[in-house]
Amino acid sequence: MNARYAPLIIGLLIGVALGLLYGWVIHPIEHDVTTPNSLQEKYQTDLILMIAEASSTEADLDLARERLIRLGYQDHKDFVENALNFAQAYDFSDQDVQALTNLLNQLSTPTPFPETDVP
Repeated sequence: MNARYAPLIIGLLIGVALGLLYGWVIHPIEHDVTTPNSLQEKYQTDLILMIAEASSTEADLDLARERLIRLGYQDHKDFVENALNFAQAYDFSDQDVQALTNLLNQLSTPTPFPETDVP
C-alpha cells in the first residue's frame, strides 16, 4: 500500500467508527408506536379507501372488518362514514366515493351469526 493513502484510510475508519458509535450508542433512533388516529384526516381517509378498494375486489367483508380493527378503528362504521364525508367534501374521484359508499353499506348490514349445533 502506498504510504500517502494511509492517513486517508485511517481517517475514514475513524470517521465510520465514530459515526457508528454516535448513531448506535450515544443517540440511537427511538421508535414511537403510533396509530392511524394520529394521522391527518386525509391520510386516515386514504387508509380506509385502500381497505374499501381491496374489499371490493376481494369481496370479503370479514377481512375488511379485520383490517379496520387491526388499524385501530374499533367502531369502523363511524370511521368509514367520516372518511366518506371527507372524500365528498374534498372532491375525491367518483370511483373512490363509490368504493367508500359500498363499504359503508356493507358494514351497515347486520352480520348473521353462524349456526351452531346445540345439543
